[in-house]
Amino acid sequence: MADDPSIDAGLVKYNLVLAKSLDTAGPWVAGQTVSFTLTPSNQGPVDALAGWSVTDVMSSNLTLVSMTGGAAYDCAANVCTAKAGLAAGASAPAITVTAKVGSAFGQMRNVAYVSPAGSDVVETNPLGTPPTTVTDTVGSPTDNDAEASLTVDVVSIGDYVWFD
Repeated sequence: MADDPSIDAGLVKYNLVLAKSLDTAGPWVAGQTVSFTLTPSNQGPVDALAGWSVTDVMSSNLTLVSMTGGAAYDCAANVCTAKAGLAAGASAPAITVTAKVGSAFGQMRNVAYVSPAGSDVVETNPLGTPPTTVTDTVGSPTDNDAEASLTVDVVSIGDYVWFD
């Protein structure tokens, strides 16, 4: 009989978690390039299968420049897919997201989430509906998502507003 990864009898437990940080110090202004670090980990006692992925959801005032994770991932646009499984209790290599700030001013939220491989069993604290830029990931019941906020300031010199 062949293995069926969809049957686990409640024994398979893994928990994908994502941490996100804004690495570029403020104040932030229109035209500036900012970078974020995404660090996925598995807080469960069982390994997650290869093919889990991290997706970054850009605010409408941010334009994706790049999303890279080195040799551990295949990255295309705003998604990086892991080439290997994620061991229980381990963190995966960090992913760097670089974006350019648009011309709108005020606070914006950059959201990201980690999701299991399609062939993996359901994790202990599943993502559910993928978050959007209006999702409050701090108050969400899952730990698969994370956010970093920034506020774009107006820089004025005399009677002029400056953008880069």
